[in-house]
Amino acid sequence: MSDLHSQWQDHHRKAAFESSPRDLSGQVAAAEEAVFLRMEELRTSSDRQVVRQAVSDAIHLLSGLKNKMLRSTIAIETEQRLWLGDLNSR
Repeated sequence: MSDLHSQWQDHHRKAAFESSPRDLSGQVAAAEEAVFLRMEELRTSSDRQVVRQAVSDAIHLLSGLKNKMLRSTIAIETEQRLWLGDLNSR
């Protein structure tokens, strides 16, 4: 079994449970890279469908996390604009 077999799972788990918005982006990027490398390895592997499905599920979760990060960033920027607009109107 390669190091990639467990690395993608470790990175995926760290990203899934990251509580700091500041660190989430880096965790997601590391997980995406590890998942990509594992997918490349699976292309020439005889691993069962279960592993392929787990990798697919990981990609889906990472996509959701990236979506959450984007929504959070947009909300913060919107809140800052509203706050600055309120200050400027005083």
